[in-house]
Amino acid sequence: MELSSGDGCLVETLSGIADYDTTLNKVLIKIVNPSGNGTDLFVAFNAQKGINSGTREAGNQVTVVQAGTPLGGSISTLLGKLSAGGNYTTDSNFGEELTVEVVSISSSDSANVKIYFGGECTVTPQPDPTPPPTPMPTKGDQSGPQTASYNAALGAPKCSFGSTCDSGATLDGKGNMSGGNEPNQPNTLNSCTDGNAGTYHVDESIDRIVVSQASGSLDDFTEGDVVTISATVWCWSTGTSSFVDFYNASDASNPVWTQIGDRQMCPGAGQQTVTASYTLPPGSIQAVRANFMYGASSTASAAGCTSGGYDDTDEVITVKPNQPVGPPTAPPTALPTANPTQNPTPQPSNAPTPVPSNPPTSQPTPAPTSLPTTQPTDVVTPAPTALPSAQPTPAPTAPLSVPPTPAPTAPPSVPPTPAPTAPPTPLPTVPPTPAPTAPPPTTGEVSKTIVCGRGDVPTNPCSEGLKGTALVDEIHEVRCCLDCSVVGCSLPWKRKCPSFEPNIYARSKFAGVCKRGTFAEARDFCRTFNTGAWGSRLCTPLEIENSCTKGTGCNFDKEQVWACAYNGHVCEVDAECCGSCVNGQCEGQ
Repeated sequence: MELSSGDGCLVETLSGIADYDTTLNKVLIKIVNPSGNGTDLFVAFNAQKGINSGTREAGNQVTVVQAGTPLGGSISTLLGKLSAGGNYTTDSNFGEELTVEVVSISSSDSANVKIYFGGECTVTPQPDPTPPPTPMPTKGDQSGPQTASYNAALGAPKCSFGSTCDSGATLDGKGNMSGGNEPNQPNTLNSCTDGNAGTYHVDESIDRIVVSQASGSLDDFTEGDVVTISATVWCWSTGTSSFVDFYNASDASNPVWTQIGDRQMCPGAGQQTVTASYTLPPGSIQAVRANFMYGASSTASAAGCTSGGYDDTDEVITVKPNQPVGPPTAPPTALPTANPTQNPTPQPSNAPTPVPSNPPTSQPTPAPTSLPTTQPTDVVTPAPTALPSAQPTPAPTAPLSVPPTPAPTAPPSVPPTPAPTAPPTPLPTVPPTPAPTAPPPTTGEVSKTIVCGRGDVPTNPCSEGLKGTALVDEIHEVRCCLDCSVVGCSLPWKRKCPSFEPNIYARSKFAGVCKRGTFAEARDFCRTFNTGAWGSRLCTPLEIENSCTKGTGCNFDKEQVWACAYNGHVCEVDAECCGSCVNGQCEGQ
């Protein structure tokens, strides 16, 4: 029911939401905000019983909640938790002071409340006659926004009957992912499984699902209403590799999933909200599902499940749409329900105020000041100074403050080094490669090795596998390695695999560039950035497999990057080498 300023005092018995279908008492009272800013107050008894027995806050207390759409989105705030004898008072936005008073509470059964405007509770007699009954059917009292709790029988979060269904924290995380295990995983009706790969709030996961009236109304869900699903998700990297599908099922006990709209790509990086809207079909207990996937090519089964290591599937169950409540309200009473006040009232309660209440002011207001308000200056301002304004300074301005030092100052501070400093190294230091070496093929139907950028990490693998091959004309990510045993290395070069090869350093970004390209472009890109006589190069497959490039930047840890082995490395096929595999060894670079 609703209450507005001017309605006088309301004395009412409230029951909890668990008794909604059986009680004649009210379960929710809406106090209308006349300011028009969209926020109203809702008074309810939070009975700790039945479907609400697990409530953790304000159990068996009367709650005062502010809810509405002041900025275009549904917002609710808990303003008061009242026990017997308690009261909540406000004068904000209601034109006069509003008081909610709890007279008594009967355990978890009911609460007696008084709600009134002004300084006291005055019962206003009903007019003669009362208004005609409302037509049948009516929609009944509204239950307002609801927060879901885990339902073990269905295996997913379930909301009570209301106008909004919010999963809260019941879906936060994904499977057994690092740092973010999802409570009661997988939170699906037909046991779809979540992936376990990735890190919480780095890789893909669903944090929350909210189902609400698309219009922003606080009326409880009814068949035919247009509702909006809002999924709060965590998108990996820039979001361009993370995708969402939405589904609904009209019967949560025997779900048949229908996709809502098209697949959507994350709008950006990190935490984002993705939405879809649909019309509520018939059905007493319905469900919605969000499939969150890595890669646009991910596919869902007939039941709407996905199976990727980075994928997350979650569902929320909404209780039956509201049905009309009947029969109609009682017929009007014939006479006022309370005796009218005495006519006339006794003597005036206060003596009249003296006349006039204040004497007139003694003098009229001053006449306006004359124009102009300031006299001109007595004399004219000086003429501008001549040009130039100052004489040049004498030359020189002053004698030298310190005499010059004698020349020369001193003999050389350090004697020259002996010559020669050291005998030269033998020539040549390394025998030349046979001539000519075969240049590596760079185009056509030729394959080279690609490896997962983070290497062999069993707890967090790449979705495309650890290692494979790709045609040299394909586009893949580039990471470069450098042997720092002679020259020494420093940032931005990073040492990531000291237990495998302590002298190998790697990096992904050069001069602000994160490189993607063909095999030839990748090889030439790494050769461009030399350190003295020692050139950087593509990393070998073994170096990448042993995580020598993990975490070196550009978000390439999940991507397949180019790799090849150099002269003298053991090989089986040409695809492993930068050049060719000859008699079991790589030749040509």
